[in-house]
Amino acid sequence: MNIMAIQGDRWERRQKLAGSAVCLLLAGYVIYLITASYGSQLKVQKNTLMRMESDARKSADAVSIFFSERMSDLKELSTRRELSTCFESSVFAVSGMLSPQAGLTDLEEIFRQLLYGKTIGQTRIYSRIAFIDRGGSLLVNTESSDAGIREQSDWSRLLTPGKREPTLTAEAHQGVVQALISVPYLLKDKYQGQIVAWVPARTVSDEVLHEQGRHAAQLNKIIYGTSRDFIPPELPPARALQGLSGQMATPDRFSAGPEDKTSADMFIFQVPIAHTPYYLLAMLPITEMDERLSPRHWLVAMCGITLVILGCMVGYVRGRSRMLALSAHADMQRQINAQTAEFSASKELLNQEISERHLAGKALEEQLLFLQHLIDTIPSPIFYKDNALRYKGCNTAFENIALLAREKIIGKTIHDIFPEKQADFLLQKDIELLFRTGSLVYETVVTYADGSLHDMVVSTATYADTGGSVAGLVGVMTDITGRKQSDAERILLATVVEQAEENVLITDKQRTILYINPAFERSSNYACEELKGQKLVALRSDQHDETFYQTMKEILDCGDVWMGIIINKGKNGTDFEIEGTISPIRDTSGAITHYVAVGRNMSRFRKLERELQQVQKMDALGTLAGGIAHDFNNVLTAVMGLIEMELLGADDGSRTRRRMEQALASCLRARDLVKQILTFSRQSEQRRKPIEIGPIAEDAVKMLRAMLPSTLTIRFDLQAGRSVILGDPTQFHQILLNLCTNAAHAMRETGGLLEIALSEVEIDAIEASEHLNLQPGSYVRLTVRDTGQGMDRKTLDRIFEPFFTTKGPGEGAGVGLAVVHGIVKSHGGMITAQSELGKGSTFQVFFPKIENAVAQVDKPVLPFPTGNEQILFVDDEEVVADAASDMLKFLGYDVVAVNSSLEALRLLQLQPGRFHLVITDQTMPDMTGMELAAELLRIRPGLPILLCTGFASPGIWEKALAMGIRQVMNKPFVLQELARTVRSILDAKCDVSRLN
Repeated sequence: MNIMAIQGDRWERRQKLAGSAVCLLLAGYVIYLITASYGSQLKVQKNTLMRMESDARKSADAVSIFFSERMSDLKELSTRRELSTCFESSVFAVSGMLSPQAGLTDLEEIFRQLLYGKTIGQTRIYSRIAFIDRGGSLLVNTESSDAGIREQSDWSRLLTPGKREPTLTAEAHQGVVQALISVPYLLKDKYQGQIVAWVPARTVSDEVLHEQGRHAAQLNKIIYGTSRDFIPPELPPARALQGLSGQMATPDRFSAGPEDKTSADMFIFQVPIAHTPYYLLAMLPITEMDERLSPRHWLVAMCGITLVILGCMVGYVRGRSRMLALSAHADMQRQINAQTAEFSASKELLNQEISERHLAGKALEEQLLFLQHLIDTIPSPIFYKDNALRYKGCNTAFENIALLAREKIIGKTIHDIFPEKQADFLLQKDIELLFRTGSLVYETVVTYADGSLHDMVVSTATYADTGGSVAGLVGVMTDITGRKQSDAERILLATVVEQAEENVLITDKQRTILYINPAFERSSNYACEELKGQKLVALRSDQHDETFYQTMKEILDCGDVWMGIIINKGKNGTDFEIEGTISPIRDTSGAITHYVAVGRNMSRFRKLERELQQVQKMDALGTLAGGIAHDFNNVLTAVMGLIEMELLGADDGSRTRRRMEQALASCLRARDLVKQILTFSRQSEQRRKPIEIGPIAEDAVKMLRAMLPSTLTIRFDLQAGRSVILGDPTQFHQILLNLCTNAAHAMRETGGLLEIALSEVEIDAIEASEHLNLQPGSYVRLTVRDTGQGMDRKTLDRIFEPFFTTKGPGEGAGVGLAVVHGIVKSHGGMITAQSELGKGSTFQVFFPKIENAVAQVDKPVLPFPTGNEQILFVDDEEVVADAASDMLKFLGYDVVAVNSSLEALRLLQLQPGRFHLVITDQTMPDMTGMELAAELLRIRPGLPILLCTGFASPGIWEKALAMGIRQVMNKPFVLQELARTVRSILDAKCDVSRLN
């Protein structure tokens, strides 16, 4: 018993020690639980805040992308042709006034399509889209029925004329927050106005943020402005946000709503939204941070549990210690046996687990090898890096870029693979992705190790480790070099079509117009948008019958190319002629999908062709006129000379004198007729000088007021009175009189208005190219317009033909307009005529203007003088030589007349100093007058020579004066003209080489 008591005491002591040890262990375990619980809660709170920050940044990125897309919408809207159509007049109009009314309807429709076409889910993005001109006027306003925006009183406050990039602001109307996206509109780099769109902030909060996750959709709101001067009413008061600085903030207590008096502890986080003046405010109740007990609740609960457990254990140990001591020995033996068996079983299980893990590791190794083989088969370069941005692996395509084996790439940085500038850019993108997490797509140029450049789209994304932390990033590179080259080729092709002078039209298989290029727009006066969607029949004219179009259709339906000339009808009703082809366009299977028509507008060429025919007709007439002018003028010279000599001896008032005067007048009219023929054929040589045409026009108008009947009203507009041209005053006077008398004839029965205007104009290269022999530059324009009966097209095409007239017998010879045409062409100018039956006619004459020239004034004509010098007269026509000899002898000169140029040359060779003056005809056998003059001047330099010609070919004046001939005189000439010319030559310079 003593031994049992001793053993019981020992067991009791051991039990007490064991109980104390257990209590200490339990107390330590409780403390460990409390500490672990508090640390776990802090970790959960930190992870929650990190997710909250990540979700907030993703939401901010989504809002940034959303507003970037809205700015892109308005930028694309600002490039629409309808907008340019509205404001082209503000750039090109002379007055400078804005006249955009022409395209407002089309522009408003485009605004409306954007307003109702852009949605997120079932919600429209825009509540209003408007255009405000630079004066602050609202030109276009499209507004949805639920916009909730009251009318603006001052639209000019939305204008930003000093900015060239889109702006983003916000405003509130009756508690509704609206974001304002504003894009300036520039035409020819000139500010024309502002495109403004309103987006409800509620749309961004409910639709854009709703898609970004649970945390982003709870209490994320948008705050406007860096100074927080505007906060939507549903957010907490501004004082609750004043401590925010872009970092995690301590909880703050604020009312959850303006009408809700309850309050809650919140975590608040502020994120800036890129490229906008907005911030994203992320708020989360502290109660949602962790649904378990707080650390102090854990402390109280665990302390109470510990006290209960300790009390129970102390009572239980004290009550059971004695009993347990007695059975402890036996139980100990049993426990040793059981633990030995359990140890054996655990050892067996451990061996089994080691075997399974070995098999799993082998399977994992095989799986990784398979994945490596899999990414090696992908043609796009793939790589992955750790969070220190060192390569951990790549595929074969990436090895080909670096020309390095995978083992040499692993562990290297991006600067070891790519050139420095490219590596800096790629590294910046990788760092940006690590900080923001998620994914990133961008485009760049990559240099391969072989030196070739490739355009790449790089798609990168972060990956996490088992603990949820960012472990690195993975990237895929897509080569888009070929695609960009194809895009550039397509853009080049589109640019060529847009800028080509050939007319291009594209239709679908059903002949519905899909596109016309600017050249076709200029030819038809249609805009591309006006013809798009219409059938080709809209361009049909009345110049072709149905058989023509049916034949064309049959050729195209067979898949062949149609070639020929087609006359289409333009927007203003005028026809334009196209010469070209219509070709089918086939897809890859060979089926016809579209048709393309390519051709050149031949209307301008047809006009030039008619002008060329007119020029050729005049040239042919000039050849004929030049052939007969010499002989006819020789005859007139002899006749007029003989008549004048007879008049000098006839008695005043006698019948003979009257008849001679009538004969001389007829000769003068015949001479003028020859001059007119040479003028409209442009074969006559004229001596032009700088003249002011304003005074000449005023004198002509004064004459017309006296000549024309009072039933005609003359309106004269002189805008270019001081303009100077190089011309002949008499011929300009003749032009004005001919045009005005023709206009008066057209209004002789009903009367009307005759308008005469003189102005200065600038002809550019495009206008000059539409007419033959017209160069770009400054011109003086004479306009003669009447309200008479007008002319049809057939008559208008023939008005400049010689001897063509619509007047009755005795009313005109039909040479007036032909003479005008010849004079204008000889002056280097141009004459145009427009007329329509019943609407009058308009003639416009263009003369090249001379800059900084002084007009010459004609000297008064003095009576013809006489003389007694010796003159040699040479002409192959005996009757002309005799008549001229008599006229010169009458003037007192000593005349020797010969009929051969060779005889004249012999006389000068025998007696070089005998004659003071030689007068010679130009057209003679053996030697022409100019050839004779050259020989005479070689014998006797400085000899005065007067050249006479019945047909002054172009350039004869310059050639004659250049070789030393003093003057050139046209046949036929009268006594007074001959006397003045001879005396002026003899008085100009004395002949010091005379021998006798």
